[in-house]
Amino acid sequence: MKKFMLLALLLTGCKMFEQADVQIQKMDPNVNYIRDMFVCVNGFCKQGSLTMPLLEVNELRVIGQGPLDMFVTTACGGKFPQQNAGNVKTTQKTFWSKKEVTKSNEAVFTIKKNDFHELGKICPLYFSGIANNGRNSDAYVNWQTDDFKLSGQMICQMEKRNFEGVEVCDTGSQSLTKVSFDEEVMVKPDVGCDFEPLGTKTGREFTWQVKSGECNYAFEGSQSKIRGVYTTYGFDEIIVR
Repeated sequence: MKKFMLLALLLTGCKMFEQADVQIQKMDPNVNYIRDMFVCVNGFCKQGSLTMPLLEVNELRVIGQGPLDMFVTTACGGKFPQQNAGNVKTTQKTFWSKKEVTKSNEAVFTIKKNDFHELGKICPLYFSGIANNGRNSDAYVNWQTDDFKLSGQMICQMEKRNFEGVEVCDTGSQSLTKVSFDEEVMVKPDVGCDFEPLGTKTGREFTWQVKSGECNYAFEGSQSKIRGVYTTYGFDEIIVR
């Protein structure tokens, strides 16, 4: 009898810890959380956000953090929910057989260049993976095209890399970011995203604190008139998985 009671207490204790883990973090809709979904474009993968050259046909795979109940894709202002969280099939082996199952945290998409041309503009894609337990995943993809070819250097999350026309930086809000160019450029930030007094509206080099949420900065060479776009996303908190 004592052994039975001890076993019951152990099982009950484990269950209590499991329930406590689920309630560690309550998601606040007014807080910008880190984008932590993995997204792959034409075989290149990154967590959170990335920019890629827009090809005639683009194969995308998004992978959420844990099981999801729905994917929502937002493009050019429209939302496209996919009720069955995943459309990726895989073969699962058992001791005596094989069966095909759906991977509930993945989805694949095909985006064609003409899809954007018919709308008259090329738009970034936003992916959201919705989970009933509130542990959502998000990702962002933008496209490098011939319309934006301004080149330079950038620093995001203390990492220096090339700036190639269209770039994105996900980092903690209030972190510093920097872009620099070979020629003097003019910059036009989104409303509410001005980075003065850390920077000016014209120059070759700009350093500023990333604001919470998403901001876009349009650059244009003063002489060449070549354009570039830099998108920053400042997150306030990470998501405890």
